[in-house]
Amino acid sequence: MPNRVFAACLAAALFVTPAVPAAAQSPDERTRAIVDSAAFKQAAAFIKSDQDRFVRELVTLTEIPAPPFKEQARAKAFLEMLRQPGLSDVEMDAEGNVMGIRRGTNPGGRLLLVNAHLDTVFPEGTDVKVRRDGTKLMAPGIGDDTRGLALILALIRAMDAAMLQTADDILFAGNVGEEGEGDLRGIKFLLSTQEEDGSWYTRTRALAFQPYFDAGFPHEYDQWMSSAATSWAAMALTLALPESGSMTNSRPSELISFSR
Repeated sequence: MPNRVFAACLAAALFVTPAVPAAAQSPDERTRAIVDSAAFKQAAAFIKSDQDRFVRELVTLTEIPAPPFKEQARAKAFLEMLRQPGLSDVEMDAEGNVMGIRRGTNPGGRLLLVNAHLDTVFPEGTDVKVRRDGTKLMAPGIGDDTRGLALILALIRAMDAAMLQTADDILFAGNVGEEGEGDLRGIKFLLSTQEEDGSWYTRTRALAFQPYFDAGFPHEYDQWMSSAATSWAAMALTLALPESGSMTNSRPSELISFSR
């Protein structure tokens, strides 16, 4: 896995240990500072030691069929894999995308989206069993884009192992519907449903057990469960605000897609 993948991701998310203030550095200098850092070198070393697990996860995901519009089984498997590194807000949205957030040090800051697509171009019924020839792995869809999904998991583990800290949050996602008639439906849905404050609308999965009243949430019934839950949500939002009390636009300012 090339070091440029780590450099691109970390530079976009503003890795916060440069030798020179970021404002005084060109993009090339910023990237070089990251690549030359001890933490980055530790992450790269971890990637080498993590190769066996990367291959196991790559094979596991590849052998779960994901033809166009039928990615659900692979999505559920990838969702569980995203839970293992301890990301926050791991979930599946209404379109079938799965995602989780690695928190940065700058609440309310920018958001970096790192994604790979869950679907393959091959039709239902295709034999997706992985064949081995020495160090070569061969199967339909293993490179496009199952390798990207496995790379996301390895990247998260490497960042955690090296204790790499970004200023901004990173949203890691496996998106549906990239190939053919899918027409990028997963990414389009993800970006079109994001709110101006950087959040996403997710319909509650809990059963409302008290009569509805207007609690001030923008999606009304879809976000109502109980008065107690509303109070907890309000307190959580208050605690999450910057000390100034102002909200900052955190719509995705960067996007990295692991594809092909």
